[in-house]
Amino acid sequence: MPKLALRELGGFFALMAGAPAPELQALGDSVVRELDDLRHPVPDPLRRARRRPELMSQRQRELLDAWDYPYVFEEFRPHFTLTDRIAADQQPRIRETLDHYLSAELGRDLPIDALCVFEEPAPEARLHLRSVHPLSRVNAADALITTEARQ
Repeated sequence: MPKLALRELGGFFALMAGAPAPELQALGDSVVRELDDLRHPVPDPLRRARRRPELMSQRQRELLDAWDYPYVFEEFRPHFTLTDRIAADQQPRIRETLDHYLSAELGRDLPIDALCVFEEPAPEARLHLRSVHPLSRVNAADALITTEARQ
């Protein structure tokens, strides 16, 4: 993840790429396609409604219907969530705290060296780590997830 940056994303704070990240995008695209069989196959109308599709773009609704998540492929914004949603009046204080705490890491490249597969045992349940798969550097055009990640 190039040039790690602290960003406000829909009311919460996250670490994101501060520069274009085509290799990370290719990895994300590959993960969605190659590990799709790990996704629960039955659409959940309540889960879909909670995602508020009426507020999404047409493309995001298409992705939600096809992949059960609206932020994949070109809508994917790689990030590491740091907080829950923060009230607007509290955001400056939280940003200052996070900037201070993360100052040594911001602006640096963050290597992505493993793929972690999490499982949600029931709707809205806590995620559980299912497996960890070390990654090696490959050309983004050749990025494929091995079948080992399916186990």
